[in-house]
Amino acid sequence: QKLKDSKDVVNDLANKYLEKGVDIANQSTIACDEKLLFTTLRKYYGNHFFGKFTVEVIKSSEIERRDPRIYHSVFRDWKFYDGTAMASPIVKQFNMGMSAVMNIGGVELGDDKLEHLFGQGYYYYTLRNEKKLSMYDVMMKGTYRETFNMGGSRWQTGIKSYGDLAANFNGFRFWNHLLQKEDDVLGIEYNKGPFVKCENGKFMTTNNKIDFTNYFDDLV
Repeated sequence: QKLKDSKDVVNDLANKYLEKGVDIANQSTIACDEKLLFTTLRKYYGNHFFGKFTVEVIKSSEIERRDPRIYHSVFRDWKFYDGTAMASPIVKQFNMGMSAVMNIGGVELGDDKLEHLFGQGYYYYTLRNEKKLSMYDVMMKGTYRETFNMGGSRWQTGIKSYGDLAANFNGFRFWNHLLQKEDDVLGIEYNKGPFVKCENGKFMTTNNKIDFTNYFDDLV
């Protein structure tokens, strides 16, 4: 059964937290402290433990979900040599490691993709903007991480997820759109920001709103 589209709920919530983050960053004694802005927003846009926005999305009663069970998934016959994390009888019994599925803009995706968008996406962003790596090197480092340290590792799920890699990449685009100091890596026509700009020594949100249909497609 098709899930109800929750894009409006998720988008409204994301933009609410953006306003909160801007208000907190403006309390700094340093005018338009970009480092503080990003640090603040990462407390909202983060994983399911520490990201307030992410946690609220996962717990929201307004968002319709489908809760897949391990015994009805591709992991049902997993052995330890396939992927240790998903082969554990305890993990299977308590259905750990499986994300609920929601609908954003007609695309059904696991809510773990929010964590990839924000967490790994920010990792890509720092590699590109702080360490000044080429986009090719950024993508290669991200692919290596997914293959050997994260999902693709035999100690994890044992699956190299191209959906996760797509979410990571689009997360890089999300963080770049925040201040939009560089054109979107896909081309100027894909610019969606800036979501925030500095004016008279204070951050302020713009008319460009966060819309996750720009980051979640059938590839994730």
